[in-house]
Amino acid sequence: MRKNYLYLVLLLFSTIMFGQKVTLTPTVVNGSNVNNGPINLGGSTSSTISLNVKVETPTNSPDNGTISIYYEKSPALGANIARGGNGVFLNFGGGKIGIINFVIYLDSADFNTSGGNIYAEYKNYAGATYKSSNIAVIKDGTSPPPPPLPYKYIEIVPYGGTPILPLFHEYSYVASQEWVNNDDQIIQLGSPFYQGVDLREKTTFNDGSITYSGKINYNIVNFLPQFDNLYVNNTITGNQYLTTGQVPEMIVGNEPTESHTIKATGGGRQRDQSVRNSLKSYNIQWQSRIKYPSTWTNMSAVFFSMYGWRDISGATQMNYLPPQTNTGMEYRRLILEDPNDKSSYRRCAASNVIEIIPLITNATKNTVCCDQTVSSDNLASPLNGDFHNFSYYQWLVSQDNVNWDPIQNGTTQNYTPTPLMEDTRRTPSFQIQYYRRILLDYEKSINYTSNTVQINFEPRSSTTTQSIKIFPNPSTSIINIEDSQRAFLLDQTVVSIVNFTGTEVNSNKFSLINSNLISVDISNLVPGTYFLTVKSRNTYSQATLIKQ
Repeated sequence: MRKNYLYLVLLLFSTIMFGQKVTLTPTVVNGSNVNNGPINLGGSTSSTISLNVKVETPTNSPDNGTISIYYEKSPALGANIARGGNGVFLNFGGGKIGIINFVIYLDSADFNTSGGNIYAEYKNYAGATYKSSNIAVIKDGTSPPPPPLPYKYIEIVPYGGTPILPLFHEYSYVASQEWVNNDDQIIQLGSPFYQGVDLREKTTFNDGSITYSGKINYNIVNFLPQFDNLYVNNTITGNQYLTTGQVPEMIVGNEPTESHTIKATGGGRQRDQSVRNSLKSYNIQWQSRIKYPSTWTNMSAVFFSMYGWRDISGATQMNYLPPQTNTGMEYRRLILEDPNDKSSYRRCAASNVIEIIPLITNATKNTVCCDQTVSSDNLASPLNGDFHNFSYYQWLVSQDNVNWDPIQNGTTQNYTPTPLMEDTRRTPSFQIQYYRRILLDYEKSINYTSNTVQINFEPRSSTTTQSIKIFPNPSTSIINIEDSQRAFLLDQTVVSIVNFTGTEVNSNKFSLINSNLISVDISNLVPGTYFLTVKSRNTYSQATLIKQ
């Protein structure tokens, strides 16, 4: 009789045990919607995978437990918990079904060429475990296409404003990535926009192949449309990175001005006139936004409703004192034609954007490495930073280890520095640039600052000549570059202009006037200091350029 009871207990236990069902379903792979396997990592170094896990029991379950996501390259090597898939609590709520969603990260290096598997494992508090079926992971070596937008998104940008662009999609074997317009012209990050444009992400791979994303449309509002070639000088200072307990300082704005062209009406040698007027009598409106990165997967109307630009109530003065906050913020100043117009397309012109970021120092959360000394003719080695889940990175650069600026394309885990332009009017010496990294923890909305590293760039060894003359300097629109000693063949010359963060803002775009004179249009540059380089064969000249 006792033996029969034992058989009955075992039968009941096995029924309950094998009645558990764990179902794992992928929903998004690198921004592309899916509903089944296999999971194709393509050519991505690191992939983001969204998963749905459902656990079913034959009876109402008061016994909650934890669920984890594992990956394995082969059964012989065993399984590991995926990043983002560690021991999440699953609550049945007294019912028969428990459902939970995961976002995990899979690295291509963790799998063989033939791929591997992932699976979900549920463990109740009694210690019993239940596994889902395996879902195959493959990597065919082909980079997947950029994820399309769910619909063509339109962002409305003030005149002279900078749009919110999503981060570049991450691929393996990338030679370059940039934003381009419909004519395939490169649009520099941080550039002010004065007319509407469609932009696409252009990715060029090491093998020369090119892929494009879908288009994003940017509509630019009008401001003083009666004027031709309008430029608005509306600038504010400057970025602030605050340590614990430090309060924000006043953001100071200039007295805004506008300059435009009056076309000549007569014949003969009459020229167009350039006119400048003060905008002091116009109304001002300060705006702010929470500094949160846009990506291909979160770019939507919901994102802009949460992290888009908002008017600051009562902030209508020339300067603005921001409140203390634990959240990273961005600020800009608008010049308004009509202060009563609250529509999205109100006529206004925007200043540059500055950021105020409260920072926490925590060596366990954000560390970068290492100091270097390199020749200015060579590239520095990459600065390497540690990896953290659910994080966004922003590299900063400084010349004095006091005043810092964000690097426009420095939003990856690691960063390769580029040297600033040397001022060859001075005795050649070491140039020192300082770097550190901000890490935004998505889950906690906390910005951690790393340690600081420095790069010592030695003087250049190639031939340098200072025969060029730049005029006018400072300038608001056109500069002329004259080669007084004819050191260059100007029709075979390369001209480049870079800003303080090392971003090239004008790549070989100039007009040849004669054999020793060229002109460059800098009207679209943000006011500030730039470094101009003119190169020809093994010689080059450099100079500092000031845009007003």
